[in-house]
Amino acid sequence: MKWICRLLSPVSLFIIGAALLAPAVSAATVTVTLLPGPLAITDAPPTLIYAPATATDTAQTLDATFILAITDATGNKAGWHIDAVLGPLTTSDGVLVSPLTSTITRARVIGLTGIAPVGMLAYPRPFRTDSNTIFSADERSGVGKSSLAFDTEIAVPTDVAITTPLATSLTVTIITGP
Repeated sequence: MKWICRLLSPVSLFIIGAALLAPAVSAATVTVTLLPGPLAITDAPPTLIYAPATATDTAQTLDATFILAITDATGNKAGWHIDAVLGPLTTSDGVLVSPLTSTITRARVIGLTGIAPVGMLAYPRPFRTDSNTIFSADERSGVGKSSLAFDTEIAVPTDVAITTPLATSLTVTIITGP
C-alpha cells in the first residue's frame, strides 16, 4: 500500500476520493415539443413608385418591381396565397391619375431557405385596386423563408403629363391555402 501512495500524487488522491464519494448520476429523459410558427409577410414595401418606361400614341407605360419576404413556419404544408390592394395612383404633388391598365407581368422566387413556393397562377395578370390574389403557392411548397419579386406595369393616357414618377400604396396579406 505504501508504494501505491508514493505513486499517486495528492491531486490524484483527491480526484479518486471525490469520485468515490460523489452521488450517483441518473439519466434524464427530455421531451421537446415543437410548436408551429407563423405564416407571415415579413417585409413589404408600403409604396410602389412607377417610373416611365415606354410610350405609344395612346398610352404611357410605367414599370415598378416590388419584393415580398414570406415566412411559412406553420409546418402544415397547406400552401398559401397573397392578396394585394393598390391605393390611388398619384403624382409627387398629389394629383390623382387614373390608369388605363395595371398588370403584374411576372412573379419569381429570388431568395429561399426551405422549399420553394410553386406558383399556381399565370402571368401577366391584372393588378387591380380591389383585393386580388397576386401569388398562390401550391400545397407542399413555400415552406420556410422565401423572397418573391413582382414586376408590374401600369398604362396611363398620353395626355397625362408625367414629369415625376407616380406612386401608389400597396397593402398585402397572406392566407393559408393555395
